Amino acid sequence: MLVNVIGNTYLNPDAVGKLDFSVTHTNEERVNRTVIYDLSGQHVLGDFKTEVPKSDLAQQHDPVAFKRDNLIHAEIRLALHEQRDARTWNELDQIARTE
Repeated sequence: MLVNVIGNTYLNPDAVGKLDFSVTHTNEERVNRTVIYDLSGQHVLGDFKTEVPKSDLAQQHDPVAFKRDNLIHAEIRLALHEQRDARTWNELDQIARTE
């Protein structure tokens, strides 16, 4: 069984051994990264990185960017755990705007 985890990326949840999630900050941006490994923990099945600018202008332009970015990475993990397709960017954007 393959599930859509993000965009056009499909993975078999039964082949996933480990997920790593990290957040790094620079002066200009925040970077979320989710890395998915196989059952041996040696081979990367997926490496997904998103960047959100920290500038005031960027936050005024897209006030839910940080929340949506968090939802994207949480959705990758949930889709694999629950063995279902991940919600789309548009669906996550709607959730971010209503919470």
